[in-house]
Amino acid sequence: LYTWLSMIIVFIGIYIVMAGDKSGMNLLGNLFALTSVIVGGFSFTLLRKYKNINMVPAMAVNGVTIAFIGFIFADSLILSSQSMLYIFASGIVLSVSFSLITIAPQYIPAPEVAMFFPLGTVLGTLLAWIVIKEEPSSNAMIGGAIVIITLFSHAWYSATSYQKVNNKHIAK
Repeated sequence: LYTWLSMIIVFIGIYIVMAGDKSGMNLLGNLFALTSVIVGGFSFTLLRKYKNINMVPAMAVNGVTIAFIGFIFADSLILSSQSMLYIFASGIVLSVSFSLITIAPQYIPAPEVAMFFPLGTVLGTLLAWIVIKEEPSSNAMIGGAIVIITLFSHAWYSATSYQKVNNKHIAK
């Protein structure tokens, strides 16, 4: 129950972040992001149900497919060496992170895995603020705070609940 309540509060926080941005292109991007989170949650449920199947290779095929589609829609394939370095570093980070996220439902419930994605939305905004000096809106700050506080509270509650259950078993 606590996980579902946390997910609803996180959804509200993400909605607040998105509500501050109503321009046409960004609204479309926000809708794609929302769709991605919903489909991601569904895939985590399937990964949890079929945890005996290694889906990491499927993530590799997925990454190559997305890169190919990106090349099709690219205006130009000419990149600076600095851009290539960022793309290479991003590829490594994304490969590791998505492999871990693909494996995670084998060990923790799918809703808890799915709650990591909104954290990425908030941290992405924070990184854009720090790295490229993009000022976040007040909605991004408020919604981001809601998401971070909720995820922290959920992690703390889950850890203390798990510890209480283990302490009861040890005491017997």
